[in-house]
Amino acid sequence: MFKFLKSLFEKKPKELSKTIYDSKFGKLTTDYFESDEYFYWAFEVKNKTENATSVSIDGTLDGPFSEVLSKAYLIMDSLELITKSVQEELNLKFQEKNIDLGKYYIDDIYFFKDEESNSICYDLEYFSDVEEMISVEFQNDKIILIEFY
Repeated sequence: MFKFLKSLFEKKPKELSKTIYDSKFGKLTTDYFESDEYFYWAFEVKNKTENATSVSIDGTLDGPFSEVLSKAYLIMDSLELITKSVQEELNLKFQEKNIDLGKYYIDDIYFFKDEESNSICYDLEYFSDVEEMISVEFQNDKIILIEFY
């Protein structure tokens, strides 16, 4: 009983937020706790559908890592070409399913630096209105994993 009462009155860590403005992406925000060591800067992009794409970029409390941000610029400008390559990979890996990415939208994009390979990686998550999901992981601009749920 004492533990329960103590937990009610214990001071819980306060979530903090920081915003910066990027010349290309606009308002980037990170939500964090003082004890956090890793930070993800987020923003949303409106797309052709009524859905928005959430984008997260790895960084520090001062902002996204510059090399990761530079890669994010390139990838965001190349999403149509990347989606075509994802469609080609889906056609090879999931031939029997006849997946048409035209019926999907990009819901999440996550950019990060892989410490082991020292390369900039990114993940794309495509969703459909029938709640199917395709997850694609890229390393050195090559698809290393593609999953269909």
